[in-house]
Amino acid sequence: MSQHPSELTFRFQYVNHVGKSKGLWTGPGTLTEDAIQLENNSLSYEAIRHSTCRDRRLILTLNPQDVESSDIRKHLINNNGLILDITRAKATDLELFIDRISSRYLADRHRKELELAGKGREFRSVTCPHCDATVDVSLLNKTPYTYCRFCDTIFQENGNLQTVGRDYRLCDECGWFGHVQGYTEVYFYFLLIVYGFSWKRRHLCDNCVNYVFWKVLLKNLLFVLGIFPALWMKLRSLWGHGQQLQNLAKANALGKKRKK
Repeated sequence: MSQHPSELTFRFQYVNHVGKSKGLWTGPGTLTEDAIQLENNSLSYEAIRHSTCRDRRLILTLNPQDVESSDIRKHLINNNGLILDITRAKATDLELFIDRISSRYLADRHRKELELAGKGREFRSVTCPHCDATVDVSLLNKTPYTYCRFCDTIFQENGNLQTVGRDYRLCDECGWFGHVQGYTEVYFYFLLIVYGFSWKRRHLCDNCVNYVFWKVLLKNLLFVLGIFPALWMKLRSLWGHGQQLQNLAKANALGKKRKK
């Protein structure tokens, strides 16, 4: 097992339900083996049900009953979501640290539930070789491959990585497993003295980004400037594929057609 830091420090801002960071200043945060410290408030790993990140933002799904701090509870979205805008650290590093510890609590909780039900012998878990999270595989049939829901990595029983979650995971748009990257969708316009632009960030698989590419290209065709961001999207979608999964996007496209 790889070595891990015992502590990570960062700066953060809470994010509201419309995706805007709250306040003008960032606050200090610390991850330790025992808890997550957000300014003067402590968040237990036992409260965490799921975590993910998108660019600089760390997204936590919590059990509100396990959130003891009233200051943290007032920042929850839909009573169970907490979004932090991270600076001075990588959100991905924080997610891996959190998953490594919170996954142990989740697996231990399930083990105790099975024992209470007289099914303790059915508990099984494996350690993800990529993120070191504890993957609960209880009540599942044994297969040659295991999916780590914490980092989206697929690995074999001998520990060999088949895919790494930072490159291959479920697409935010269509929900299919594929080569997913972050893209900036940009639109320019100018009419005499009126001009401007709009943009948004999206994480898409190769099939979904192809659809967005054509939309961005056609809408920006008249104003020229937006053509270049569209072409950059297309070029990025062609890079970074693993040799064994070069035909995955094509297979997904065919599968979607049959599903329709």
